[in-house]
Amino acid sequence: MPIGDYALNRYYDPARGRFTTPDPAASGDISRPSSWNRYAYTEGDPVNFNDPEGLFIANPWYQTGQNWMSFFLFWGGPRTVPRPLPLDPLGERGWAAKVDSKTNTWARSILSDRFISFQGSNCDKVFAGVDKSYTSGGFMSEAQNVNFYAAAKAPYSNWSQDDVSGNGDSTTSLVASLGNSTAATITNGIVPAILIGSGSLKGNVDVKITGDTLLHELLHAYTGWDDTTIYSKFSQSGLVDPKDGFTSAISRWIGTDCKNTPADPAP
Repeated sequence: MPIGDYALNRYYDPARGRFTTPDPAASGDISRPSSWNRYAYTEGDPVNFNDPEGLFIANPWYQTGQNWMSFFLFWGGPRTVPRPLPLDPLGERGWAAKVDSKTNTWARSILSDRFISFQGSNCDKVFAGVDKSYTSGGFMSEAQNVNFYAAAKAPYSNWSQDDVSGNGDSTTSLVASLGNSTAATITNGIVPAILIGSGSLKGNVDVKITGDTLLHELLHAYTGWDDTTIYSKFSQSGLVDPKDGFTSAISRWIGTDCKNTPADPAP
C-alpha cells in the first residue's frame, strides 16, 4: 500500500522527501543519470525545480519542450483525478489502508492476463471516447493503485469502509457494503477499494467472467462513476440497462468487448 500524500498522479512522502510510488511516465533520460531514480523528487534538486504533476521535473518559470512532449505522448495531455480526495489524505489522522494481500495478488494476476489483449481493444477505445481524460496506461495501472478484498470472508468481512478506503465511515462493514453483489467498489475515500464476493473466489470460478467483473469494478475505481452513471455514459456504445436492479449487465457488456449487452443467462 503506497504511503504519503496523494500528489495528483502518485504518492509523495514529505518526511522522506521522495515519492513512494514510481513515476508512471517512466521519463528517464539516458544523458541525465539523476532521472533514472523514478522515486526521487525533482531528481534530487528541489531548490531549482518542482514536480507539480508528479510526472516530471519542471522549472517554476517554464516547462522544457522535451518533458511536455513526454507528458503528452504518455498521458494524452493533463489528467485530473477522477475521484474527490480529502485535503489531508494521510496526514493528521495517520491513516493507512488495511490490506488483503492474498486477494490483491489473485485479482491483479487475473487483470494482468486480461491486460495482455486489452490495450487497443474495442473497450479500450470506447472508454477513451467517453472519458476524455482516459488513457490505457492510466487505467491498467489503476489495478496497482487500488486494493482488493475478500469482503465476505473473515477477518476482512468485519473491516470497515474507513479501514480500507479512508472515507471516514467506521461503522459500515465490508460484508454489509458488498450485500448480495458479486463485487462492489468504494470510490469516495482516499483510495478506492474493490470488494469481492465469495462466489468469485471459488476454485472452479470462470476466469473470463471474473475478469469481466474485475474490469467493471476497475472502471468504477478509475472514473469514480457509479453504475447509473456508467449506464448513462455508455448507452450509445452497446450498454443497455436492463432495469432489473442488478448491475451485472455492465460486466456482460465488457465481456463482449463493449459491443453489446447479452441477456442475463441466470434463470
